[in-house]
Amino acid sequence: MRLARIADDRFAEWMRRASAAYIEARVRAGETHEMARAKADADWEALFPGGQPQAQHHVMDIVEDEAPAGWIWVGPANPGAGVDWWLWDIFVKQDRRGRGLAAAAIHQAEELAREHGVTSIGLNVFGYNDTARELYARLGYATVATQMKKLL
Repeated sequence: MRLARIADDRFAEWMRRASAAYIEARVRAGETHEMARAKADADWEALFPGGQPQAQHHVMDIVEDEAPAGWIWVGPANPGAGVDWWLWDIFVKQDRRGRGLAAAAIHQAEELAREHGVTSIGLNVFGYNDTARELYARLGYATVATQMKKLL
């Protein structure tokens, strides 16, 4: 397994797929489709102005057996996040899950962050995603806040 920068000719397709997955996750977490789309559109425009990543944002394929098995995106955190960098997104294809690719990709992304002088990295995980929460805890990520909601 290795990480490789997503090729320029695949970047727009990655943005489309990652945005759709982000919207789906926000809806699953309880937002309306309209709210989720508006949030995604605002986030993507802020982080990828003109369709290009901001400085020091690294969008990479997770490559296994010379084929893309998913992606990972790391880079500077938003101001006030309390950490230097952020693990913005990670995705492993369904048929490649359960083999340690996500953990290996996160370790490599953390090494990249260290090479850039980063001393802390944060992430967000939706409450319904038990598998991801367990992975992050196993990798040493600590919960620093919990949001809760009750539908009335």
